[in-house]
Amino acid sequence: MQDSPNSRPTEGLEIFSDRSFPEWLAQEQISIGYTTYQTDRLTLLGVNSETGRFSGFERSFGRAMGLYVQENRLYLGTKYQIWQFENALELGQLHNGYDKLYIPKVGYTTGDLDVHDIVIDGNGQLVFVSTMLNCLATLSSSHSCKPLWKPPFISRVINEDRCHLNGLALVDGFPRYVTACSQSDIVDGWRDRRVAGGCAIDIQTNEILVRGLSMPHSPRFYQGKLWLLNSGTGELGTVDMAAGKFEPLVFCPGFLRGLAFWKNWAIVGLSKPRHGDRSFSGLPLDETLTKKDADPRCGLMVIDLNSGAIVHWYQIEGIVTELYDVQVLPNVQRPMLLGFQTEEIAQLISIAPADLAPISSNPIQLSTPSAPTQIEADIVPQTETIAHESVHKSSIDLAQTQLDRSRLFKQQNQLSEAETCLREAVRIYPQFWGAWNNLGTLLQNQNRLEEALQCYEIAILHNPTFAESIANRASLWQLDGELERAKTDYLQAIQLKPEYVPAHFNLATIYYQQRHFEAAIEHFQEVVKLQPNYHEAHFALAQILEYRDRYELAEQHYQLAEQFSPNPLQISLVVANLRLRFCDWREYEKRTQDLIAILSDPIQRQHCYLSPLTASNFPIPLALHRAMAEVRGYSLVQQATQLQLKHPSLRFSHDRSMRSKIRLGYISPDFREHAVGRLICELFQHHDRARFEIFAYSCVDVNDRITQQVRSGCDRYIDLSALSTADAAKQIHGDKVDIAIDLAGYTIGNLSEVLALQPAPIQIQWLGYPDTMGAPFIQYILADNWLIPSEHTSHFTEEVIYLPHAFVSSPLPIRDRPFTRTELGLPKTGFIYCCFNSHYKINPQVFDVWMRILNQVPKSVLWLTDGDERAKQNLRQAAIDRDVDPKRLIFASKKDHGDYLAQFQVANLFLDTFNYNAGSTAAAAVWAGLPLLTKLGETYAGRMGASICSSVGLESMICQSVEEYEQRSIEFGKNPALLKSIESKLQKHKEQLPLFNLAKFARDLESAYRRIWDSNGN
Repeated sequence: MQDSPNSRPTEGLEIFSDRSFPEWLAQEQISIGYTTYQTDRLTLLGVNSETGRFSGFERSFGRAMGLYVQENRLYLGTKYQIWQFENALELGQLHNGYDKLYIPKVGYTTGDLDVHDIVIDGNGQLVFVSTMLNCLATLSSSHSCKPLWKPPFISRVINEDRCHLNGLALVDGFPRYVTACSQSDIVDGWRDRRVAGGCAIDIQTNEILVRGLSMPHSPRFYQGKLWLLNSGTGELGTVDMAAGKFEPLVFCPGFLRGLAFWKNWAIVGLSKPRHGDRSFSGLPLDETLTKKDADPRCGLMVIDLNSGAIVHWYQIEGIVTELYDVQVLPNVQRPMLLGFQTEEIAQLISIAPADLAPISSNPIQLSTPSAPTQIEADIVPQTETIAHESVHKSSIDLAQTQLDRSRLFKQQNQLSEAETCLREAVRIYPQFWGAWNNLGTLLQNQNRLEEALQCYEIAILHNPTFAESIANRASLWQLDGELERAKTDYLQAIQLKPEYVPAHFNLATIYYQQRHFEAAIEHFQEVVKLQPNYHEAHFALAQILEYRDRYELAEQHYQLAEQFSPNPLQISLVVANLRLRFCDWREYEKRTQDLIAILSDPIQRQHCYLSPLTASNFPIPLALHRAMAEVRGYSLVQQATQLQLKHPSLRFSHDRSMRSKIRLGYISPDFREHAVGRLICELFQHHDRARFEIFAYSCVDVNDRITQQVRSGCDRYIDLSALSTADAAKQIHGDKVDIAIDLAGYTIGNLSEVLALQPAPIQIQWLGYPDTMGAPFIQYILADNWLIPSEHTSHFTEEVIYLPHAFVSSPLPIRDRPFTRTELGLPKTGFIYCCFNSHYKINPQVFDVWMRILNQVPKSVLWLTDGDERAKQNLRQAAIDRDVDPKRLIFASKKDHGDYLAQFQVANLFLDTFNYNAGSTAAAAVWAGLPLLTKLGETYAGRMGASICSSVGLESMICQSVEEYEQRSIEFGKNPALLKSIESKLQKHKEQLPLFNLAKFARDLESAYRRIWDSNGN
């Protein structure tokens, strides 16, 4: 198998495959990683382009099991550690003929938790199955792990393998389904149920989806289906969730573990059952193999998902008899990795570019996940301590006197005098580590960061257990973007001084930046436990909890922040915004007026805690949208200017010379299972490659079905999530992007601080953010005449570039499954009004109208999306208050996206919300053939429904007033036949409508890009 001197063949190991398997790997431009804990190996299987033969590279890791792959990173579960590998090669760079070189960079010590499947969720959190503890868990900075979920039949988290929980599947980037070999709640009980006691579980509902499986493994959600390996029968198949049945697709001759997908193929790992081991004996697999006159195999099989045919096979003979996990490495031809048992890991040294990351003298800023408000997280150098060493007492006294004088001067803001005193203190007593520390803090506060670092280093040299200086040094690493070095120092400081609040706070902000939310929560919670009145920590903690949909706990911490804050009114507005998620409209009118008053005052507006995105949640004047956004835009420009002053290399110049192709760079955190991702994933493949080159820049490290589709449609796909602001900007500029298209604005995970450095000569915002960004570094916005009519352009700092028909175009995959009213919990008769908008878009005004409609249309119901139980209860109570039976509000259960679209076909009319219209939801409704009724609003967010109606020829469904909206809704409800012609119009030649004609839309986009490029003198 191996063909390089760096990866010599293992003795006693033989490899066979079908003749065309290497050719298939090369053609698809993929490699395969597989693990075997039986012989402690991780193997990467690719193809040597020079010979056309397999290139296999293996390294030893004790009990190698769960494997997870990202674009330039691998995660591997081993006996007592989880290893994070990073690719050390640049795009196009080779190392001894290999195009990926994975180096173990971070080892998370867990102890022997029997780690099986590993994933990275949509928030960047590492989640794994601990089979020993019978639970899902994540990493902990201070413990072996932090349990996240256990099956309902497991009575406690304890180190007893009871049910043999083993497999984990993501849906929309988050853990959703698991497999277990039994439902036993006694130690080792699963072995007694291995033949038919296995099950698959939905961890969101705790529902057991299917029973009667035989040692199931490797659940994976792919192409809208839950796949798994029924290992004890040797079958790959899917779960029919409605029927609670496993539907086998194909039998493979082996005990199956490890499942990956590529396009329309499944790649399955096979093992030989252990003879003499009762866990693997007496399984249905044995009987099937006997009937087929076959022996079990160890290796891989590639299976066509349509036919179930085995199109390629790869067989291992010799000392390797079992595999555990299988993963696909996209766009990798010939990978290698370093282990610990040879000298190569010591000998391989790579040097990063010498340009340092930017130094910011401003406080680190923490972005709000669900609403990107910012809170300043001060990196506070502090604590003044004198060393008590055996020196002459008079020297200590003199040094102490100088230290005391420095404090007085500092209090009076006489910084030069304070510095003189501190320098005199360390001259008198050079080992005075407390004075060195305070001199460092003084210099750091003056932005003399290199001098400050030297002071902290000297303080630590004289007192290696001085937690404050270690944490202060960490603050400099943090400011410089060297987050891993900062984390190491903060953790050391906390170990030395467990109750050191600034270290916990700053470490939490780093974990937040890296999207390790559970770790951030853990340290913010420690801060508020140690210092209950720390309002910034309460606020930051609430922001993360809100993003993680833990709304009630978030509300509690917002209220504590409000209690201790010097500016409680600002936080009360954040609380009011959060309560919209619960449909809790207490003081809604008052809070709206408070917000208008704050935004109307130029001074108060500078300190508004709400994100510009939330302006669309309240009925505030359009002019204040721009004013609110300009505060954020100005702040970003100031930060960028400071970075450029410290690092002149960030003052980018741009080559505007003519070239054969315009290079487009799309930037988004949502190239994943997300509303924006689903709308845009098919666009890139339609761009004219003769005129344009397409780059996609992801702000989030994720890899799901949407990610793969985006990647396959682009010329280059680059993950920026692990880069600092400066390095991300340098990447975009170095790629010579001509036009950067920002798809996020000020939404979650955005890179606005990167765009503020103007890495591309032309920067446009489009689609993902329904408002102006108020920022000079975004020169254009793409829209249509409905979204931004000419009379509204003065409220946008961007120049509006009008698209001819629609602001978006996207056909959506809809499940070919007719639902009945009964199975969806709907009445058999009566008119069904539907609104699947998020609950925060529902306000008292629109709900009043909806209830009046229901009162006027007998037996009608309002079908809403599912959500928080508190929100549903508030809506039911609001219905009662308006004399409507709460049973007429029906909440749809959650479904995968294909079924979600299909169920629209059961409703009669989609009722849009007012302030913030449906966007992707409206597109989904009309794609499914459901008529949409909307009211034209004042803002971009309040006009999306009109744009979508117009793009499918339903201008008649755009209402100019609340009264018209109400009247027409009642008219349709009393006479449903009026909707038949509209439904017919939506279904007839649907693909030709502008909203769904993606090829035509791509040409319109390209014309807009060309006009912009030409108008800039190119």
